[in-house]
Amino acid sequence: MRTKEHLKYKQARERIETLKGFYKHLTAYLVINFLLISYRFYRFSSRSTDAINEDFYNWIDWNVFGTAIFWGIGLAIHALYVYQFKFGFIKKWEQQKMEQFMNEEDTKTTIKF
Repeated sequence: MRTKEHLKYKQARERIETLKGFYKHLTAYLVINFLLISYRFYRFSSRSTDAINEDFYNWIDWNVFGTAIFWGIGLAIHALYVYQFKFGFIKKWEQQKMEQFMNEEDTKTTIKF
């Protein structure tokens, strides 16, 4: 009974850590992309006064908005993983590893006694 409670606690703790990791990732995404996009509009808002060619502006736009788009895709995948929309092979792998570690723990405690 005690080990079941301990296992549930450990799984809940791991779930909390996973959620915290996702929220840190989300916060970093929002802050960094806000700063990048704000800087882009602040610095490059008046194209007529700058002696920089149009290709440079396109390059800046692709980099700033591309960062937000591709990082956003990665963040969406992270969210799917965190909120339990795991692909079948990931669930199976986690279950196998869980059983492996539990068997190793059982073996260690059996040998000590």
